[in-house]
Amino acid sequence: PMLKELAALPSSSQKRQEGNDDHGEGPPSSSFPRLQNFSTDNRCSLMWILPQKLGSLVLLEITDPRHDLIRFTEAEEEGWKHLTSVSAVTIWDCLELESLPSSMHILPSLHELDLRDCPKINRLPDGGLPASLRRLCIIGCPELIESCQEGGPDHHKIPSNANISL
Repeated sequence: PMLKELAALPSSSQKRQEGNDDHGEGPPSSSFPRLQNFSTDNRCSLMWILPQKLGSLVLLEITDPRHDLIRFTEAEEEGWKHLTSVSAVTIWDCLELESLPSSMHILPSLHELDLRDCPKINRLPDGGLPASLRRLCIIGCPELIESCQEGGPDHHKIPSNANISL
């Protein structure tokens, strides 16, 4: 049978729980124009998905249990610019990740950003966060929390109308 539509692509840990391990491979190299939710704990999947032009993607969740995500590649950085419909991004357990994507400020639909247990991220991107952001939650990122507090060097990069949980 031919796959005609896919609205959500589960992470490899979800597949393992269901007894269908993908052995670290990314999704097939085809386009998912209607993909709305993408959750990954696999660097190969992340390298595949971000360069795609996924205008329908609404939810993006990235986790890194292998701790091999240090920074986003050029192709991945470029891919963030095409996530025009994404409204919620969660990045968690990325213990080695040093920075957020530089183009986060141009995500026109981003309403929620959750950063959890990414202790090496210490600053927001130079461009800041998009004006559309309504909720920012930062847990387990001590230097970033300090930087984002009122009076901190990155506080001005957060939209004034955003609900901030540090």
